[in-house]
Amino acid sequence: MHRSGTSALTRVMSLMGARLPERLMPPVANNNETGFWESKPLSIVHDTLLAELGSGWDDWRPIQFDKLTPEKRREFKTEIQNLLEEEFSDADLFVLKDPRICRLLPLYLEIFAEMEIEPRFILPLRDPMAVARSLALRDDMSPSFGALLWLRYVLDAEAGTRGAQRVLVSYDALIEDWKTTVGEIGSSLQIKWPRAADAAAE
Repeated sequence: MHRSGTSALTRVMSLMGARLPERLMPPVANNNETGFWESKPLSIVHDTLLAELGSGWDDWRPIQFDKLTPEKRREFKTEIQNLLEEEFSDADLFVLKDPRICRLLPLYLEIFAEMEIEPRFILPLRDPMAVARSLALRDDMSPSFGALLWLRYVLDAEAGTRGAQRVLVSYDALIEDWKTTVGEIGSSLQIKWPRAADAAAE
């Protein structure tokens, strides 16, 4: 979910050696001033896809993927596949971040299978009331609506990754002790980080 530490976690993983996308979304003052660490072109496609589905990033309702015609579904999948190749090239290990993927997992699972990408899912969790307060400050969203949106993203992410290699990460634990957190991620997901934590620390 947005405002759950996804940017901080993504940056830590990149410093541990996971490749970031080529075309990063620029930082935004009073939002993510150090960066979002996600692909700008993929984010644009995700918003376009959500709009095609009659939804948006701030929509708590279930997504009806059957609204897509087979032609449109293939069109979006091909566009995302092409962007993944452009953004990450031949990387053995890369980090793909956009909270919207929580809502788009059915499509992404098909894409990963077709591209022979073996995904490992990391679900960052933060106190929903803290997320709601952050959304209220950033987007003038009511706390109750923010909490409802948090619930939709988290439930979709949990349901969509059942049976896959995944790990849940506490935002507070990441901030308090990032080295232990990335160690647990590596152990749980059987990832050998290209860079040691001590080397990434500075």
